[in-house]
Amino acid sequence: MNGIKSGNGKVIVSYNNVDICYGEQTTFSYTIYPTPTAPIALAQTFCANNNPTVASLVATGTGILSCYNAAIGGTALTTGTPLTTGTYYVSQTINGCESARTLVSVTVNTFPLISGTNTIEVGATTILSATTTPANSNVWTSSNMNVATINPNGVVTGLTPGSTTITYTNASGCTATVSYTHLRAHETVLD
Repeated sequence: MNGIKSGNGKVIVSYNNVDICYGEQTTFSYTIYPTPTAPIALAQTFCANNNPTVASLVATGTGILSCYNAAIGGTALTTGTPLTTGTYYVSQTINGCESARTLVSVTVNTFPLISGTNTIEVGATTILSATTTPANSNVWTSSNMNVATINPNGVVTGLTPGSTTITYTNASGCTATVSYTHLRAHETVLD
């Protein structure tokens, strides 16, 4: 049925069948749906420590979205498939018709690792360091500045007993944390 445009209509078909006389006609209705437009998706970046999967991808469409590992053919990926740095392809299906696929470039950045001690006495300092390139600002932060502070160079200063979480942010926006729990006061041993 070449040349039929999308829409609704009727077709008359003649056929031969032993139970029906030659040339007898029958009518059936049909609906032809247009091919949907491809979904919209931009390049996307994730942090490895967030364990991104196909379900993490963002694409805009009005149909059921599917993700593939190839522009044509390939394998449909499940929503739980882990993402790695590379290229993925997203399509949408509306009324049983699948669109062309949109290329999605994915970057999965490594997350930083913090090294140094996670214990400190009140009034003491310790230095933390981290892997990966630091962010331009707010590289190191403390969740409780009343318990411990940290400067841009990773120097932690214990202020009062308590708990805090120190967070390091790298240039890719990925983070790592270390917890300081129950900072202790400096103890003096008497003979």
